[in-house]
Amino acid sequence: MEFERKNLVGRIEQLRSTMERVTPIMKHAPSKRNAKDTMSGQVAMMDELERKLVSRVAILEELRQKIDLFISTLPTQQATVIRLRYVCGLSWKSVSRRTSYSESHLFYIDRAAKRKLE
Repeated sequence: MEFERKNLVGRIEQLRSTMERVTPIMKHAPSKRNAKDTMSGQVAMMDELERKLVSRVAILEELRQKIDLFISTLPTQQATVIRLRYVCGLSWKSVSRRTSYSESHLFYIDRAAKRKLE
């Protein structure tokens, strides 16, 4: 989810950068229909990506609230592990270092938390 948001933001920034490079050139160039069509197409694409981003952010925020609610029902040990692994996106090795639990014990904690979700 976070990857998708970052990807959309990256695409928007790339389009903006392209537009910023092209706009000064376009001001001094002879009027060409094809160049204007390309620019308007890029503006339309950027607008669509921004709308998609806003929509996805709203969905992700709602999902984040549901996840936070679920995590708040877990015992502290499980909540810590689930938050570090799935919310913060840490590897099992990093979670192990932060919590001082072995990776095999983390898998046990993870399974126990997931059973509660079911």
